[in-house]
Amino acid sequence: MSIGADGAVREPASGAFDVTVPPGEPVQAALNRCPPGGSMLLLPGEHAGPVVLSPSKEVHVFGRGLAVLSTSTGEVLVSEAVTSTVDGLVIQRKASAAMNDYAVWIVRGGLRMQSCDVTSASLACICVDGGADPRLTACK
Repeated sequence: MSIGADGAVREPASGAFDVTVPPGEPVQAALNRCPPGGSMLLLPGEHAGPVVLSPSKEVHVFGRGLAVLSTSTGEVLVSEAVTSTVDGLVIQRKASAAMNDYAVWIVRGGLRMQSCDVTSASLACICVDGGADPRLTACK
């Protein structure tokens, strides 16, 4: 993994990820196994959220093809991370419920979101809170 001149995080040049997650495997458990500073690949298919990025561990999550991270209740992705990356994921909040249930809730820190497609049935896609300073690049 490297960081380009534009600040974007790139997949590991070797193609070797620390953790690879097939559809159906619990994403949060795989994320917990990922070493600090490590990289994780979500393979194409449906992946169940919610997922919480911890403030105690920097991780870089990449999606290939149509890697979809979704849930019908609560937030799909909550970032409390100081610095972490989410790249190339489709993030979907499938059911409309409470007005304050976001697809992505960035609580603090400097999450990098790159080339992500974020949708929510409640139209509440991304919330930036608590002095967070995220960087969103080429996201829809």
